[in-house]
Amino acid sequence: MDSLETLAFADLELIKFQLDTFRQRIIALQNSRSPLFRLPGELRNKIFLFAMYAELLQRKCNLARHAGGQLYKTPSLFHVSRQIHSESIGVWLKDVLVWEEFDSEKHLWRRLSMNEIGEISRARTSFGDPGIVTKLAHCDLCRTREAVEASRSICARKGLVRVDFGQGENEVIGFPKLRWWVW
Repeated sequence: MDSLETLAFADLELIKFQLDTFRQRIIALQNSRSPLFRLPGELRNKIFLFAMYAELLQRKCNLARHAGGQLYKTPSLFHVSRQIHSESIGVWLKDVLVWEEFDSEKHLWRRLSMNEIGEISRARTSFGDPGIVTKLAHCDLCRTREAVEASRSICARKGLVRVDFGQGENEVIGFPKLRWWVW
C-alpha cells in the first residue's frame, strides 16, 4: 500500500487502465467458452428478448405480492454479466418499451441502431445521474381517465421511462427529451 501512495495520479490512472484491460481480456476469454456467446448476435438478441418478456410477465403475475415499483426495474438478465448488459440494453430500449405518442420523435427513436441506443443508455446527466430513468407512473383516477380518453394508442400503460440529458455539453444533440411507457 505504501508504494501506491507515493505514485502520481497519472501513474495510478495508467495502472487502473491496465488492470481494467486485463479484466476485460479475462472476461472475453471466459465468455468465448460460453455456448451463448458463440451464437450469432441476432439469435442472442432474440433469446434476450424472450427472457425479458418472460420476466415482465412473471412480474405482472406477482404484482399483488410485490411493490409496484418492482415491475419497472431493469430485467435481472442485465445483472448476469457486463457483456449481456451491453448487448441486451438495446433490445430492452428498442423492442420492449413502448413509446409515448410523440409521432415525429417516435420515428426518429425507432430508427436508432443498437450501438446508438447503447450510447444513449450509458449517457449521464450533468449531475452524473443516468440519462435514462425508469420509474413507476403515479396518477390519480381523474388523470388516468383523461390520459386514456386522450390516448391514440391501445397499449395498456403501466409505467414510464424518461430521457433527461440535461443542458450544455452533456446534452445529446438532436434527440428530444422524451417519456415512453412500459407495457
